[in-house]
Amino acid sequence: MKFIIFAALLSFQFNSFAQEFDALKKILDDKCIACHNSEYPARNVDLTTTEGIAAVVTPYDPDDSILYTSIISIEGNRMPYMQPALTRSEIRTIKKWISDGAHFD
Repeated sequence: MKFIIFAALLSFQFNSFAQEFDALKKILDDKCIACHNSEYPARNVDLTTTEGIAAVVTPYDPDDSILYTSIISIEGNRMPYMQPALTRSEIRTIKKWISDGAHFD
């Protein structure tokens, strides 16, 4: 019985990670990859691959993650550059994904 409960919780956690990553990918697709793509990666940042995303993220530490700090910056380097800021909900989604370990599955 304990194994079944553990397996159910583990399955829920994996589904949650997958949902978080899907939400993150939607934000990146909608707001970031026009500039940060494999063809012309602005500032050498390609957010179309897991490797590219991983390069700008420190799992469990949004404050040490370029992806997060660049979207909350109040200076002229805020991303998306020269575009409207991400919504609070989008920022929370990115922060939560990083805080939860930045899982790609």
